[in-house]
Amino acid sequence: MFERSLDRLGSVSLEEISVEAPLMRRYDHKYVTTDSRADEFIASLDDQWCALRFGVERSPRYHTVYFDDVLRRTYRDHVQGRRPRFKVRSRTYQDGTSFLEVKLKTGRGQTDKSRIPRATETTPVLTEAEHAWLSSLLPGFDTRTLRRSLSVDCRRITLHSPTHKERVTIDHSLAVVLNGDWAPLLAGGVVIETKSETFRSRASHLLSDLDIRTVSFSKYCAGLSVVDASVHPRIRVDAERALHVGVGE
Repeated sequence: MFERSLDRLGSVSLEEISVEAPLMRRYDHKYVTTDSRADEFIASLDDQWCALRFGVERSPRYHTVYFDDVLRRTYRDHVQGRRPRFKVRSRTYQDGTSFLEVKLKTGRGQTDKSRIPRATETTPVLTEAEHAWLSSLLPGFDTRTLRRSLSVDCRRITLHSPTHKERVTIDHSLAVVLNGDWAPLLAGGVVIETKSETFRSRASHLLSDLDIRTVSFSKYCAGLSVVDASVHPRIRVDAERALHVGVGE
C-alpha cells in the first residue's frame, strides 16, 4: 500500500524532522478518507516533500496509550468542543522509543505539544517525575486521577517538507484493544493530519483540490466508542459516512 507513490519521494529521518520542523506549536487539521484517495494525495506532492524512514520501513507501527480520569474528562471536553482542553498519552515508536506527551488545544485553535522520554511504554502507572511534569503543564488538574484509558495501534506514514515547514501524517491499519484482542477502529479508512505554523498549509490546499474535506475527528473518542457501548459513536459514524461518500475528515 502506497509504495509506488512513496518511491518517488526522498527520505528523511526522525532526527532531521525534529531539527528542521519540530512544530510543537502548530495548527492541526484532520481528514478521514480511503486508502486510494490518500495514495492520490501522496502522488500529487512535489519534490519538496520527503517520507520518514525507520530503517527500510516507511510505514512504521505506532502504539499509543491514552490517559483519562474516571469521568473521562478529556473525552467529554473534546466532544463538547471546550477550549482550552488537553490530552495525555504515551507514544511508542517501532524502535521502542517512548514519550509521555501532552497536547493542549488553545483558545485560538492552535495545538501546543510537550513531551518527555519514558523509560518504557509498558509502565502501568505514571511515575512521580511524570506527575510533577504533568502538574507543571496542567495547573489545577489532579494528575493522580489519570489512568490508562485506551490503547490504539496504527501504521503511520510521515511526510515532511523542509521548504514549506509543514508535515503530514497518514495513519492506516488503525486498531484498538478490545477484550484483550485487537479490533479495527476505522475499517478501510485512513486518517490524514496536516501540521503547520499557519492555519492554512500547502498540504491542506492540495487536499481541498482533491475534494478531501476536514471534519472534527479524534482517534481517542472514536476508539472509546468501539470498546465501550455506552460511549456515543457519533464521531466514528461521521468518519465512516465520510468514507462512503469519498470525502475526508
